[in-house]
Amino acid sequence: MQHVSFKRMDEGNSEDYAFLSALEDECVVALPNRLLAALTSLEGPLAGYQISQLEHSLQSATRAEVAWIIEHHGVFQMHFFGDAMRVNRNAGEIFREHA
Repeated sequence: MQHVSFKRMDEGNSEDYAFLSALEDECVVALPNRLLAALTSLEGPLAGYQISQLEHSLQSATRAEVAWIIEHHGVFQMHFFGDAMRVNRNAGEIFREHA
């Protein structure tokens, strides 16, 4: 079997899901190496900055208490360089009351 027989999950049969389960097991075993490779690929410099993409990603991840802040990352970045870009550096203030 190369792929499942269905396009909608509710159309799958036991053979389809056994096939997917085996592939998922392989994926899980390989996951740590894939994650390390992805992180390693971010070690190079972020053009023009003094930190790497890896460092920036780790900063963002450790500062994020919930996924919401990542979704609105661009708005909050304006606080640091909005003036230089001639956009409202305080655009994030609309979220001040967000809990």
